Amino acid sequence: MVMEKRKILGVLGTAALALTIFTSPASAATYEQLSDYQKADINLLEEGMEIMASTSSSKSKRFTVKRGGALAWSKNVVEWNYTGSKVSSSSAWQSRGYVFPNKVSLNGIKRTETMSSYHKYRGTTTLSHGIPTPWGDIDFYSRTYVDIMKVNKDGTGSRS
Repeated sequence: MVMEKRKILGVLGTAALALTIFTSPASAATYEQLSDYQKADINLLEEGMEIMASTSSSKSKRFTVKRGGALAWSKNVVEWNYTGSKVSSSSAWQSRGYVFPNKVSLNGIKRTETMSSYHKYRGTTTLSHGIPTPWGDIDFYSRTYVDIMKVNKDGTGSRS
C-alpha cells in the first residue's frame, strides 16, 4: 500500500514537472537535467495523451421513442457510442408518466441484436385505462406496444 502511494506520488510529481518544463521558456536546457526515469515517465504521458486523442473520435447519441399523450405516456430511450465504422457500446432504459385513471406499465427493454454496425432493441409498454379495486385492477382498455429500435454506426437511429 505504501509502495503504491509512492508510485502514484512519483508519477504525479513527474507529471507536474513535465508541465513546468514544457511551459517554461528554457525547456530544452531543463529537460536535459532530468533523470532517465523521469524522461521515461514523460514519454509514457505523451503516449497516453496520443491514445486519448485517437479515442476522442467516438461520438454519442440518444434515440427516443415516445408513446401516448399528455395524460399517459412512455419513453424507450437508447444511448449509443459510435465511430463511423462501428457501434462501440449502447444502453437503454424506459420511463413513464400518467394521470389517474390511466396507467402505464413498463414491461422492459432488451437488446436483441448486437452487430459491429448496429444494435437492435425491443421495448414493450402497456397503456391502460381502468380503476383499482381491492381485488385487483379492472381495465376498460388496455393495449401493449412493442417498439423495435435500431441504432447504427453512422449515428442514425430508426424505429420499426
